[in-house]
Amino acid sequence: ARERARAAEVADLPAAVSRALETMPDVEALPGVWASQRTDPALLLSGVVTPEVPWDEAMAALDVPALLLTGDRPGSARVGREGLATVARNPRITPILVPGAGHQVRRGDPEAFYRAIDEWLAEILPVG
Repeated sequence: ARERARAAEVADLPAAVSRALETMPDVEALPGVWASQRTDPALLLSGVVTPEVPWDEAMAALDVPALLLTGDRPGSARVGREGLATVARNPRITPILVPGAGHQVRRGDPEAFYRAIDEWLAEILPVG
């Protein structure tokens, strides 16, 4: 199904851009479609893009300050509310849930995204 969708997108670029405009800012629609058309479906199916270390182990091993932003939109958020419990075990990670956002938090709620980053940076990099 994914390959058919990609073929349809390549065949009708204006329609693909129109669909993209429904979910992302204008300045990102064309580059987003362009990038998605250049993704090799065989690579995605190979599993090579999947980390070798399980996610919960990677989060536990982080030993530098990290900010994790996630949304809670069902079917879209990669971490979501459930994943926050995993990262909460590591005091180096600051988890922030942006209600209503999905996988692309910055697109879902740009103001909350940038506010969270600004506040986190101010906390870990105090001026003065």
